[in-house]
Amino acid sequence: MIIEIKNKKKSYLVNLILIIIYLTIWFEFIIFYYSEHINYGTNKLIYVKENNPQIYVLGFLLFLKNVFQWILNVYLIFISKNIIFNKFFK
Repeated sequence: MIIEIKNKKKSYLVNLILIIIYLTIWFEFIIFYYSEHINYGTNKLIYVKENNPQIYVLGFLLFLKNVFQWILNVYLIFISKNIIFNKFFK
């Protein structure tokens, strides 16, 4: 649906939403492979007990992904609000 809107309207907001969607997907990919690389799934207690810098990197990557997801959610709320109000007032 967003690609259809992008093709009809050349909007800065739609381009920004697409960039944020791609960034969120890439951060999921990076986080998954980084957590597999440091064996976070099997060694969680080791990372909790020690001040390991690898867990700080993983936490920072998770923070960035969540920031992008929250920005995307806010934009999608505004878009859905506009769609709903346009349908009611037509």
